[in-house]
Amino acid sequence: MSLTVLRCPSCGATVQMPPGKTECFCEYCGNPVRFQRTEVDEKDSEFISTVNAAVVSIRHGDYKTAMDFADKASAIHPGMPAPQIIKSICYMPKDFKKAKPLFDIGKSMWEKNGTIALTDSLYEDILSSFVMNYIEDRDADFKRMIETIRGSGVSDIENVRVFECRRRLDDYYTIPDIKDAFLKISFECMGHMEDDVRFSGQITSENWGQIRRFYKECMYRTVGLVVINPELSSRSYRMVDGFVRNLDLKWGPAFKDGIDGSKDELKIYARYSEPILKWLKSKC
Repeated sequence: MSLTVLRCPSCGATVQMPPGKTECFCEYCGNPVRFQRTEVDEKDSEFISTVNAAVVSIRHGDYKTAMDFADKASAIHPGMPAPQIIKSICYMPKDFKKAKPLFDIGKSMWEKNGTIALTDSLYEDILSSFVMNYIEDRDADFKRMIETIRGSGVSDIENVRVFECRRRLDDYYTIPDIKDAFLKISFECMGHMEDDVRFSGQITSENWGQIRRFYKECMYRTVGLVVINPELSSRSYRMVDGFVRNLDLKWGPAFKDGIDGSKDELKIYARYSEPILKWLKSKC
């Protein structure tokens, strides 16, 4: 059973009522808190479910729907911090000047008075989802640029990096919690890639599968992670360098002998990885 979330009638702090209990004590002021199902409790329940729906929308990258749910939550309980923080995240990609005051106000209210609906874990989920949405968008941007614009090279990748820093990241990193989330998630993503994709240096179906997987899931991400966190430059370079070294194996006869690949596929991987490898080397 889940905990019932209430507010202390004395100090206004958030109180979590254990399952099956109708009374507990506020850990902040010590006053007793009694649980009675009322119209106010139903209102809180609707508020919590609406906030949770907004967070799910952020997780899916649907900021418009998240904003709609945040507006609904604000109408249910005006002045609560959770909708303010959610709205700030929704504004963040396109209007940082509007986003930051909302974030600062919501965070200050939450730290000072607590709130129903917004727990530490849910707050972390909101920030982590925002960061992953950013990373996935940059994956798509770099893939589209390198694969569709003929002659894309090191200078083009660097121009995108500078643009992202000036337009977004420099602003995002003025908020300590968001900067911490970006750095934390970037390290985690790099660790997952290093654990999940390992090249054997051998001409086998398994190694070709690792090459194909790296190209599809990781290659463009190595660029985005370095844009976010330059400390990952050397690790990203080693991964792409390993990819290229394994491309250089004598795959032609193996394709004829049944490995599911082709020289054309090999050429595509080599062509698109070249500017990435050079750019990463320049950042080390």
